[in-house]
Amino acid sequence: MVDRRATGEIMVETAGKRPAAGPRGSLDFAQHFGLLGCIVAVLGLTSVWRPAFGAIAWFGVYGALHSVAVVLTWRGHEPWWRLPSFVGIAVSLSMVSAALSLYATGHSAWLSALGPALPLALSSGVGAAGYAVLFRWLGTRLPRGAYVLLPAACILATWVVLATGAYRYGGGLWFASAWWVAFSAVLWFLDGR
Repeated sequence: MVDRRATGEIMVETAGKRPAAGPRGSLDFAQHFGLLGCIVAVLGLTSVWRPAFGAIAWFGVYGALHSVAVVLTWRGHEPWWRLPSFVGIAVSLSMVSAALSLYATGHSAWLSALGPALPLALSSGVGAAGYAVLFRWLGTRLPRGAYVLLPAACILATWVVLATGAYRYGGGLWFASAWWVAFSAVLWFLDGR
């Protein structure tokens, strides 16, 4: 293990002989949260002009926006192709988790009877778990507990948005922004450990 405390990064040698960013130094969190705040503000202010995409397409848009925020605030040194691939995979992951949630709700009587809470929570949990694996692909060394903590935080964020009724005033934007904050806050917490 090579410790680079002067730069604020802990680098860990991986089997592929490519140094991977440790939990410290993977994102510039001040810039990351600032950028997420700007994205939410712009989306909130322009909600009047939003085209009527379907839910799956909006999940893709929100996945693209968060993954671009990650790429723009990333501190690691990746090959040129890895970060754009991260965005593409994140968009696909967001859309697939939404599609699975909608499919499960439409084809399961007991899920339909529960309303949107369980399918949305499952979708956010599956998406967060997949996103955590995607961060691992970027080279971030997450502790094992992160693979439980990240989905749990996103599921909790889903229930908070549902319980407060905030989704009535901004639709999917409230869910997406809650997931972004929950996921990124857990990464920030793990970064400080």
